[in-house]
Amino acid sequence: MIAIDGMPGDGKTTALHRLQDALPNQVVVFPEAQPPGDLIPDGATARYLLTEAQGRLTDARRLQQAHPGLLVLSDRCHIGVLAYRYALQATCQGPRQDFDRALELAHYFGLTDPAAHDRVLVLLVDPAESVARRLAERVGAPVLVVL
Repeated sequence: MIAIDGMPGDGKTTALHRLQDALPNQVVVFPEAQPPGDLIPDGATARYLLTEAQGRLTDARRLQQAHPGLLVLSDRCHIGVLAYRYALQATCQGPRQDFDRALELAHYFGLTDPAAHDRVLVLLVDPAESVARRLAERVGAPVLVVL
């Protein structure tokens, strides 16, 4: 499985949709996982998302065994979950133990094993561009953001 991760607005979902449209019988895309709305504590959300990531790996292996040559892609993976928790604690918006617990879970689920994914691609975009894209998406028109 190839996972694509990065900050919001960097084009992950758009690229995956275009690839799936171009190769409909050769590509399967797992959409970005969304935690249930009733998960309030960040630790519960992290656990849910990491469990989802581990399930995707299992499902990807089954699909690829059943259909050799099938390209299985994932919109986001454990890296985004960990990056978000790290950013929260680094900016004093969340406790260090939330990041530590998420990292422990990622190790426990085998997500940090280099053999877990075929590849993880991280898309990079300027933060100002990310904000501009997300604002434009909300209003349906391009927006210029000056930071």
